[in-house]
Amino acid sequence: TNLLDGYQRQNFTDPKVLPIENADDAGAECLNAILKWIMSNNANRYQISYAFSSASRGGLGWLFPEICFDRDMVNGEIKIRSLSPMFVVPDPNSVDPMLEDAQRVSHFKFMDKDQLCSLFPKSEEAIRAIEGKTSFTDFLQAPALRNQDKKLLVVERWYKKYVSKSVVILPTGDICPIEDSEVGRHTELSQQNPAHRVITRNVCEIWVMVSCENVLLRNEKSPYPSSFLPFVPVWAEYIPEISSWKWRVQGIVRSMKDAQKGRNKARAIVLEAAGKMARAGYVMEKGAIDNPDILKEPVPIVEVNPGKRFEPMQGPGLDMA
Repeated sequence: TNLLDGYQRQNFTDPKVLPIENADDAGAECLNAILKWIMSNNANRYQISYAFSSASRGGLGWLFPEICFDRDMVNGEIKIRSLSPMFVVPDPNSVDPMLEDAQRVSHFKFMDKDQLCSLFPKSEEAIRAIEGKTSFTDFLQAPALRNQDKKLLVVERWYKKYVSKSVVILPTGDICPIEDSEVGRHTELSQQNPAHRVITRNVCEIWVMVSCENVLLRNEKSPYPSSFLPFVPVWAEYIPEISSWKWRVQGIVRSMKDAQKGRNKARAIVLEAAGKMARAGYVMEKGAIDNPDILKEPVPIVEVNPGKRFEPMQGPGLDMA
């Protein structure tokens, strides 16, 4: 697995935008320059390598793009974070590799009360009253990460919500969104002028709900103007036809495990046979040693009388390959 990760890091290729028509060459070149800057900034390419490493071992890694305003309060910076598969739970009924049919994705994290209060100052009183009964080991049953027990479990639930939206197509060809209260007026205008059309559709919006120990901290529309869940799965091998997620997602470790088990079992059988094998005897002339009982010891030290034959017998060899 380390060798495979090294191959990926040495042969990393930047994402590239290809033009669709001849007039798109300039735009594609500009987008490639922007993507190049995004990948080189904030060590984003290494985050992709971390997700690849998680996928190569367990079969699944996660990338989460976000806009960070720590260094640029006006425009922000595009960052890509690699999330542990242990903290991301997708929709179990989803089968699409890019989660287009997924209705929700949950992201779990642990924070202390001071950090939560700084992020959600309006809910400070409710946060301070949280006892924090849910520990990390209760959630994941991972004893190696018990240092998280003193923090609170925070759950981000990103989900899809379908809402009714309306737009009006003016006689000039311009398309303008309208509120629900204006639909009736524009419908009357469309009856007078067929070029003035009103279209109403159910469209998908992404909402995010943040909770901590059953305390609702936020439930609002996603800050990203997109109808896609802001999680990018990185698959090693994905078989959507299998209903169980245990076998649907596979990495190379599982493929190597059976072969290693067979090798370990073969070596164990050989070592067990070697331990049970009777110790070879000795070929010697009468009177070669003064005390023959010494040969019964595990590691005997033998003094052979001069001129007498004394040779240990060779036992059958064992192939350890």
